[in-house]
Amino acid sequence: MTNPNETSCCNSDSTCTPEVATTETQTTPSVSTQARTIPPRQAVQRTKDGLELWLELPGVEAAAIQLEVADQVLSLKAEPSPTSELAEATSTFCEFGVHPFGDRWTLPADIDTDGIQTRHENGILTITLPKQAPRSRTIQVAEE
Repeated sequence: MTNPNETSCCNSDSTCTPEVATTETQTTPSVSTQARTIPPRQAVQRTKDGLELWLELPGVEAAAIQLEVADQVLSLKAEPSPTSELAEATSTFCEFGVHPFGDRWTLPADIDTDGIQTRHENGILTITLPKQAPRSRTIQVAEE
């Protein structure tokens, strides 16, 4: 059962609505010594407390994930470690590849970047992006 205060990121036609704007996908030239960087498969859900971002990072250990936030832009770099069989294999034909992941997202202004939390389990990185607490202050009016 879903919470009525939460909205799903996916429409009935299975296309996701952009709650977090992807600003740039990092790519590097395809050279034999350097693998290209690809964006991970992802899902976003707005909750009453902020946003949840799920990233599919198969073959990536938690220690190989780099997340950085600066000026409301969240950046990801993740390097999968190939299995020993794949690293040692020479193939005539192979559609299975190991590529580094990378992406960047511009976060909404109401996200508290100091409160971001992550969890990595079974190849899925969950990023919790909390809303900032409402701020109010009293403004003194100066007499002339």
